[in-house]
Amino acid sequence: MLLYVIRHAQAEASGPGVPDADRPLTPQGREDFRRSVAELRRLGVATLRVLTSPLVRAQETAAILEAELPTPPVRVCEALSPQSSLENLVSVLAEEVFSMPLAVIGHQPTLGQLLALLTRGTSRSGFPLATGGVARLSFEGALGPGRGVLEWLLIGQELRIPLPPP
Repeated sequence: MLLYVIRHAQAEASGPGVPDADRPLTPQGREDFRRSVAELRRLGVATLRVLTSPLVRAQETAAILEAELPTPPVRVCEALSPQSSLENLVSVLAEEVFSMPLAVIGHQPTLGQLLALLTRGTSRSGFPLATGGVARLSFEGALGPGRGVLEWLLIGQELRIPLPPP
């Protein structure tokens, strides 16, 4: 099974009168993420089921993905909100049926902790994931701590393939 972990694209800065949950993407963030999605297509990513945080910037990132790749309707997932716990997110993801690759769109530090937990078995030192970054994980069997293999990272249009452990 495949899981794509995506940090929302670059958003407007917070400021007076703009609640954090309502911050939209910047025009540059939109354009950069469109180019990232084009790179995903070039890498052979075809169809994804998408779960997104309820925050505006994550939903706007999901809308770009949905417009550029065939996806069933995007689902809002409260477990991807910054207020949710990592344990809750893992529990929700473990219950998902992986009939097709799944993409989750959310926020740091939770996504970095999720990547660390799924690949290393511990979330103590989170994984850095840039805005608009995409991590592809594969699993043999069930999703769970330490069971994921990080296949690659896409930061902008730069593909980074991790080196095998020593």
